[in-house]
Amino acid sequence: MASFFVHGRQICLLHSPQHFLLTLRHLFQTVKERAVISALYVGTGDPESAVIRDLLSACKARGRALQVDVLLDCLRGTRKDKTTEASSVNRLLPVLWSGQTRARVALFHTPLLSGPLKRVLPARINEVLGTLHVKVFIADDTAVLTGANLSTSYLTDRQDRYVVIRDASVADYLHQIVSSVSACSYQLEDNGDL
Repeated sequence: MASFFVHGRQICLLHSPQHFLLTLRHLFQTVKERAVISALYVGTGDPESAVIRDLLSACKARGRALQVDVLLDCLRGTRKDKTTEASSVNRLLPVLWSGQTRARVALFHTPLLSGPLKRVLPARINEVLGTLHVKVFIADDTAVLTGANLSTSYLTDRQDRYVVIRDASVADYLHQIVSSVSACSYQLEDNGDL
């Protein structure tokens, strides 16, 4: 098991969903080398769209100097919103289309759900067999560990835990976990296929 020595001044607790949103926006507005998003899904509302727009702006501004890794749960990430028909995949395609950025969007699918079982179970029930719940956001050497998804309720009024750690070794370690799971996941192509 990995262990890290981090000074208390390098750790910050966020106390509200609004502070979480402002922190993510600031991190992705100022990111220079790497941006990592790992969550169950990315919602389709205004707050999370603002975070994705900030990430897209960074992609355009930084070009190939910026590495972007996104890891979501495949079942939740491809589920369409009832009212807008949009999904996490729709929201993240522009990151791949930015062209100049080293970007990867991966969707983890549990190996427990395959074959006839996948075809028989209704869409929401199949998630009972396993979903990805690694929730970390990284910008350069700053990591935000949380239980929150990137969705309107978690960015406006649903309180969760948010720990900001400013340490390169912690950010590197968490990024490696995301990269390892991403390597065993479906990769989103720029045409929307997996």
